[in-house]
Amino acid sequence: SLCMADVRISAPDGGDWTLDEAVSRKMLLPTVYAYDTAAGEYTWQLTPEESFLDPYMGYWILVRQDLTMMFPPPTTYTPAAVKTRTVASSQTSEPGNWKVDLHVAAPGLNATTQSIAARTSGTRGLDEYDVPQPPAGLKDEATYLRSAFYPGESALGMPYLVDTRDASQTSQQWNLVVTTNAINTLESSKAVTRRPPRTA
Repeated sequence: SLCMADVRISAPDGGDWTLDEAVSRKMLLPTVYAYDTAAGEYTWQLTPEESFLDPYMGYWILVRQDLTMMFPPPTTYTPAAVKTRTVASSQTSEPGNWKVDLHVAAPGLNATTQSIAARTSGTRGLDEYDVPQPPAGLKDEATYLRSAFYPGESALGMPYLVDTRDASQTSQQWNLVVTTNAINTLESSKAVTRRPPRTA
């Protein structure tokens, strides 16, 4: 597998940067998403050093301008070690940084996890510490549960899985929007299970 940190970025104007330099120039976000077809959801790593790309797999990366990604030639491919939804411990180890995970669940559906966080170098808008919600998965489910943070007071704009803000602000407010069609389905199934059995 290939470590994402080894990828170089070039822009149409001729500039050539390491991935970290390109992230600091706000050309792209460092999060690399992989789609787990068995679970029907994305897995991701926040930092390039933790992101490994396997041959013949598809990945999703949010770029903020036209650019070219240059991958080093393959040597020996081995399957990537672990791909889980985690945030590196270094993200919260500095004084003043914090993170809270929120789990949204409904009976019979996979729980979703979002995080709110604060960093001394975080901003209210999109920055390298935020994790935008990737496109909807390919799994077509009759019953769904989705949740995400939105920048305003409504479900408009870019949804986030992790929304990181400036730790120096004394007051912050996050907008978590949960959508599901499971409510009526669950009420119907509860009503059916509560019926007394027929007797002859």
